[in-house]
Amino acid sequence: MGDVKRKNLTTTAVAVLGISTAIVFVLLYLGSIVPGIDLTLMGIAGAVLYVTASRMGIGSGLLLFAASGILAVLIVPGKILLIPYLTCLGPYGVGKALLDWIFTSFGRRKDAQEEGEAETPVALRAQRNWQRKLYGLGISGSPGRVLLSYLCRLVIFASLAVTSWLIFKEAFFDPADLPDAALPFIIPGFLVIFLLYDYILGCLAFIAQRVLRKL
Repeated sequence: MGDVKRKNLTTTAVAVLGISTAIVFVLLYLGSIVPGIDLTLMGIAGAVLYVTASRMGIGSGLLLFAASGILAVLIVPGKILLIPYLTCLGPYGVGKALLDWIFTSFGRRKDAQEEGEAETPVALRAQRNWQRKLYGLGISGSPGRVLLSYLCRLVIFASLAVTSWLIFKEAFFDPADLPDAALPFIIPGFLVIFLLYDYILGCLAFIAQRVLRKL
């Protein structure tokens, strides 16, 4: 009976991974041929990658990224437009899932310790669940823990975004074309985009978790 259950889970995982690969590839293909919404579609592709990695494991996320990236490079016509996904949005989906796993594992141990020491563990557990929904994360606890998580994500996202920007810049325009006055607006805008995108990814993973539990 256990072997049959494991076989069914493996079959389901392979099917979900195949469907996810097809969805990501279609999004990347459309992003290369439909003007004006390429980054939006690649952001959605990165979200699919993150949800897959967070629900099915980091290995599945890496496999999805590799499969979708290879297919896109081989088939998608506008390959230069794949740079944001291949260098930033895709790797960030896997990196965020990995950070979620690290902080969630640490957080659960810390929460269990705090609940054991609390006079009302049920109320504390309810507060933790409310914090997870509020933050759109699998992380709860002290504001310091949540802030550290966001700082780690910001460092990873900023590093990947700068790499993608440098590659894209070399391919399309001279950096002298960008006025210095634009920098004070670019940095706050970048932070807003990061916080919004990261929060949306967390909410999507939370929704996917609730849906999968009902299946």
